[in-house]
Amino acid sequence: MVFSRRSKLEEKQQDVNVQEVFNLWDVLTADYVAIERIQIWQNYVDDIDLKYFINDFMEDLRSAVKSLEKKLESYGVRIGEKPPKAIHTARDAEIIRDEKIAHWAFLLLQEKIELRLRASRTSVTNDLIRETFIDMAKKRIGKLDLLIKYLKTKGWISSPPMYPNIPKNTDESLDVAEAFHLWDHLNYRYNNFQQSQLYSKLAHDGDLQVLINLGLKTLNKQINNLEKELNRFGIPMPKRPPEYVPVLENTELITDVYIYEGILRGIQGSMIVHSEALRQSVTNDRIRNLFKQLLYQEVGMETQWIKYGKIKGWLSYIPKYRL
Repeated sequence: MVFSRRSKLEEKQQDVNVQEVFNLWDVLTADYVAIERIQIWQNYVDDIDLKYFINDFMEDLRSAVKSLEKKLESYGVRIGEKPPKAIHTARDAEIIRDEKIAHWAFLLLQEKIELRLRASRTSVTNDLIRETFIDMAKKRIGKLDLLIKYLKTKGWISSPPMYPNIPKNTDESLDVAEAFHLWDHLNYRYNNFQQSQLYSKLAHDGDLQVLINLGLKTLNKQINNLEKELNRFGIPMPKRPPEYVPVLENTELITDVYIYEGILRGIQGSMIVHSEALRQSVTNDRIRNLFKQLLYQEVGMETQWIKYGKIKGWLSYIPKYRL
């Protein structure tokens, strides 16, 4: 029985939905364009560190493209026209400078991260495809972090206005975007905590209650950490939710499936909030790392809830690519 069950799970994992096929095709098409763009940049780069970064970025893209092509070919999907192996241009260093190339690479990396996170959200049928998009996003987040530090070292990054109300005993800088995102994250977590408390009271399924309570513990830790950061930088606190949620009557009106879908959508919304904060945090490296860790926790939580929904039969299945 164990082996037959495993065989069925492995067979099921070969399924792919229509949106996953589009995600693979869309990301591959965007990477083809990115490769051509970087091939042009390679003709103009002078700075040794930037040249190493651009070449490494290119190798990473080529590796991703091979992986995506292989997956699409396995599903019998036609692949579009590939980029040329190299592009040689007449060099004019006065037109395209290292600083401009570094800025373009910064924007390109942001685009790649957002595209892969969006693709992972709808890749719910095939876990391997979803994991591929998540791994690719994490690699590009690491490269974005390196590029931000490089831009700051060269003095090539535009600094947003600084948050002016930092206490005198705090020896860190913080810009206005980072101050907002810290406040917004805490406010968002307060709302999540209150909603999860309510769902915990309404849930009927024992496993669902356990998962919600585990999520409440994680939320509580995150809230404590964010409150410390707001205090550190002198940022006013948002209103806290009530600590106690009363037991409700007629809870049979709210089904476990409704609760599951509500929590999954909340997790996916949090991923958008975290990725936006990560993208806009360029002044304080430690705070950017905080947003990165929150994003990774949320991605892991989303994966857990997707797999749990499959086991329970609660996940809304997207139509398959091949019936």
